[in-house]
Amino acid sequence: MAESAQMRDELLPDRELTVDALVARWQASAASERSNYQLFLIELCEVLKVGRPEPATGEPEHDKYVFERPVHFQNADGSTTTGFIDLYQRSSFVLETKQGCEAKKQQTVLDQAGLRSRKRRRGHGARGQAEQYAKALPEWPPFLVVIDVGHSIETYADFTGTGKHYAQFPDTNGFRILLPELTREEVRDRLRRI
Repeated sequence: MAESAQMRDELLPDRELTVDALVARWQASAASERSNYQLFLIELCEVLKVGRPEPATGEPEHDKYVFERPVHFQNADGSTTTGFIDLYQRSSFVLETKQGCEAKKQQTVLDQAGLRSRKRRRGHGARGQAEQYAKALPEWPPFLVVIDVGHSIETYADFTGTGKHYAQFPDTNGFRILLPELTREEVRDRLRRI
C-alpha cells in the first residue's frame, strides 16, 4: 500500500514525474500494446523534457508530430492498404511499439538452480514494421525507434536519406536501452536529440 501511495503521489499533476518513478511504474506493465503505449510515450516525453505529440488534424501532410499517423501501401494487385505509425515526427523518426511479456516456458535445471538470470520476452511489432512505415512516407526519416513498453528502447539510424541502410544507433552495443538505463543522463540526452 505504501509503495502504491508513493507512486500515486509522484504522478499527481502538480508534481514532475521522475525517471525513477517512470521506470518503477512501467516495469510492471504487461497488458496489450494498445492499452499502454500512448500513455508510456507521453510520460517518456515528460521525463525527457521534450514536447508531447500534437493532436492529429486528419490531414497527414500537415501532421508533424502525432500518434497514429496513417501511411498507405500499394499492393501488387493495385489495391491500397492503410497502416498507422504509433508515433511519427516529420524529418526525425518513425516510432513503433510492442508490449512484450515474459515468455512462459518450463523451467530447466539451470533455471531451478538459479543459474539462468536472463528472462526471455515475447511480443509483437518489430523493427521491420517501422522500416516498412518509414519507406511508405514521402521522405525517409533518419531514425527508427522500436519500444518494448516497460522493457527497452531500440534506436536505428540511416543518414543517407535512402531508407535502405537503417543500422543500430549509435552502435551495436548501445542501440538497445533497457528501461533502468533511462536513469543515466547521457542516455536521456541521446533520446532527446533523436
